[in-house]
Amino acid sequence: MNGPSYAVSSPRKSGATRLLWSLFGACLVAAVIGYKPVVIVHGLFDSSGAFVELLRFINQSHPGTNVSVFDLFDRSSSLQPLWKQVEGFKAAIYPIMQNAANGVHFICYSQGGLICRGILSTLPDHNVHSFISLSSPQAGQYGDTNYLKYLFPQFMKFNLFHFCYTSVGQRISICNFWKDPHHMDMYVNSSDYLALLNSERTNPNSTGQQLCPHCCGFYINPLFQRRVSLTSLLLLSQCQELYYSGFYRKPLLIVQHCCHVITILYTGPSESIHTPLLFPHCCVTA
Repeated sequence: MNGPSYAVSSPRKSGATRLLWSLFGACLVAAVIGYKPVVIVHGLFDSSGAFVELLRFINQSHPGTNVSVFDLFDRSSSLQPLWKQVEGFKAAIYPIMQNAANGVHFICYSQGGLICRGILSTLPDHNVHSFISLSSPQAGQYGDTNYLKYLFPQFMKFNLFHFCYTSVGQRISICNFWKDPHHMDMYVNSSDYLALLNSERTNPNSTGQQLCPHCCGFYINPLFQRRVSLTSLLLLSQCQELYYSGFYRKPLLIVQHCCHVITILYTGPSESIHTPLLFPHCCVTA
């Protein structure tokens, strides 16, 4: 007659079971917590409608992600001064930050990348985890584009400084980041936005923080850059630098790491300057 049967689990099996339950618990917590909210800031002459495909892609990749695209300063209103736009977007975005204990992600396109830098530079208690700057003229623009020819048909790029570096010109967003390498003194003294963000002049709106003091930097001569078609990628985390430079009209790829900020820059037309230049104020952590 057989006696009672007992199931004896080995220590190895019970350990594996505990590990599986731990992994299940971690996945459950991640599912409950969800993904960090994503904030998208549009560019010049854009609106939320320009990001329908991006919203669809985010929702397909990370279902349940809270994505916010604001209909602020749309289309022609995007020509308003950048500091005014910074304050407007800041007021709309700040409540989202306050409700996101684990932080938010910024995706900022073109002129929106400059607006997001202004937000990060003047909001001391932000909780932005990742800042993605897409095709944004972070070091200024000196080149003809379609919208520039439309707005200033009587001006060529070499004489636009006559208008942009005046108090009237600085009321237009494009002039806030117009950077003529032939008239740098006028740019530094007149630019109400970019020169302040880049610490080329004292910024009264800055938080006064030393943002990311260990950032690495890389600079391309604007006079050379405007003759080169650039595709630039900056991955910013831990200050490690790797770059590849090509010859005339060949791509230039820069990979640079610092402070958990991700910046992707694409120049577009060869005459449009979207300089891959890292400044302390674009390298901010919570």
